[in-house]
Amino acid sequence: MNSHRHNLTDAELQRRRAAFEQKLRHHIATTGWAVINTYFTGAEGDNVPVSYTVGLTERDLPELGIVGLNHHTAQSFLNTLGARATKGGELRHGTRITDLANADMILVEGPATGNIQPSVALTFYGPERVKFQQCVWPDPHGSFPWEPGYTMPAVIQPVIGTPD
Repeated sequence: MNSHRHNLTDAELQRRRAAFEQKLRHHIATTGWAVINTYFTGAEGDNVPVSYTVGLTERDLPELGIVGLNHHTAQSFLNTLGARATKGGELRHGTRITDLANADMILVEGPATGNIQPSVALTFYGPERVKFQQCVWPDPHGSFPWEPGYTMPAVIQPVIGTPD
């Protein structure tokens, strides 16, 4: 087994990035959006999952994101919400979503900053064009991060805003 690492040249990295972007743009053109799954490193060094859409901006809709849920669950939620949004279902700041999980979720709009941002969408469309909404889920007791008694560590689900 060959255990040494291969360093990629800048040209190879650029080629791979261009191939990824081409494949992603094709997927968006044929399905309407894509979901990117990634992680950020939390305060305690743990990897916090982040999932977000890319492509809804092309329809003048906000990109959607979820923080702290496993990628499979988050991708399922985002695909369902993306389908609703593209079929005319309005997803506004403060909207309560009651039919995606065993608990309600709330959409909040805010600035895409720090660890919570749709980086690929920002690269594709520019920060001045991208609107962003986060689907926020409650703790096991039904409390949201902005409510008293919320029991989850803040690093698990930082939020970009609160409902009005």
